[in-house]
Amino acid sequence: MKKIVSVIVVVVVLLSVLSVASCAFTGVSQEEYDKVVAELDEVKTQAQVTSLQSELSEVEAKNQSFKEMLAKAAVYAEAIRAANAMSEETTEEESMAVWNKIEATGDEELKAKWETMGELWQKSMEGEATEEEAMAAWMEWIDYAFSQLVNILTVE
Repeated sequence: MKKIVSVIVVVVVLLSVLSVASCAFTGVSQEEYDKVVAELDEVKTQAQVTSLQSELSEVEAKNQSFKEMLAKAAVYAEAIRAANAMSEETTEEESMAVWNKIEATGDEELKAKWETMGELWQKSMEGEATEEEAMAAWMEWIDYAFSQLVNILTVE
């Protein structure tokens, strides 16, 4: 009986040792593990690159939009500055330069208001209109020009 128990104990011990040893040999090698981790890191990195490229494209588009907005605002600001610098001593050539700046805005209403204002100033010099009427037309033009400039610069 002792022999049978001894044999059983030896068999159980051998099976346990074999079982533990076989578990160690059936796992993933460190080399395979490192390879899979590296591939996973590469996939994550590529996803981040793709996401950042998309964000960069959006930022570049907004930047271009802001550049265009500022360029348009600069045209209005230059027209306002030039018109405001006019005086009774302004030459015909200087007046044409101001008109060219106003035309550069491409704003038909701004041009129409300028022409109306110019006609009223001319009429006021000829006694056919009052200076108040001409000044009111000037204020209407400048108010409109500034409102357009503010509208351009208003960023949502």
